[in-house]
Amino acid sequence: MVWKAVHQPHGTHLARCRVACAANSGSRLFVFGLGYTGTGLVRQLQMQGDWHCAGTCRTQEKADALTDGGVRAHCYDPDNLRFLDSSAALRDLRAATHILTTIAPVGDFDRDPVRSRFGGDAIPF
Repeated sequence: MVWKAVHQPHGTHLARCRVACAANSGSRLFVFGLGYTGTGLVRQLQMQGDWHCAGTCRTQEKADALTDGGVRAHCYDPDNLRFLDSSAALRDLRAATHILTTIAPVGDFDRDPVRSRFGGDAIPF
């Protein structure tokens, strides 16, 4: 079981859910925001089978710990909208078959850092 955010008219609530995703040999997930929710999902997918997971976190220490656990983690600064290791991170991002963002909005909650950096409609592939 993992927690997922459920958006309702009066705010966001957490609900328990079972993650059931069919993995193909080429299933690759990139998570913007490997915090509590993103890491929980990645761990569930890793236990289910043939998922290759990568994503972002804010510190090198966390990136190292996640990498030791089989996740290709990249440091990302959402305030300045940049990767610290851009070539490797963009390579993993472009290889993704699935993309999830769990990064909170910045400012007065009026700016999504992923959409601000990569555009409103799509991640550049």
